[in-house]
Amino acid sequence: MSQPYKECPQCKMPAALQELTCQRCGHVFRTAFAPPPNQTVVIQRPGKIIRVAPGSHSTTTALMLCFLPGMAQYFNLQYKKANIIALVFWICVICWPLIFLFSGLLHLPLVIMPIMWITALVIWPVQFVDGLMIAGKLNRGEAVGYTEWF
Repeated sequence: MSQPYKECPQCKMPAALQELTCQRCGHVFRTAFAPPPNQTVVIQRPGKIIRVAPGSHSTTTALMLCFLPGMAQYFNLQYKKANIIALVFWICVICWPLIFLFSGLLHLPLVIMPIMWITALVIWPVQFVDGLMIAGKLNRGEAVGYTEWF
């Protein structure tokens, strides 16, 4: 192997540094290795952890992206959370006129409209604060979960 590697203590098979288990014998590695100096982003899938090099994640960029729901979460590498926030927000904001127009045909009570607006008005500030706080944690070099809030 030309890249740095670790060796399984049971079967002595070489494994990449980011591997969690040995591919030959299934031994679970207990050590975690730091990323190489030129690598700034480490995403560990099994633990669902996001970590970037300290000082490399701009809170100013996150602040600008917070005005569009879900975009700061995309910037913070929390893709699943970003999709949910954006989808719920835009459904609430864009679909209410359609519900109003077709409420008679669909037999929907008009009480759904204020519920949708209240939902959108709650989601927007929550995602705003969340995007900034998670960006701050990442900028300090702290590990953040894929779906962690605040």
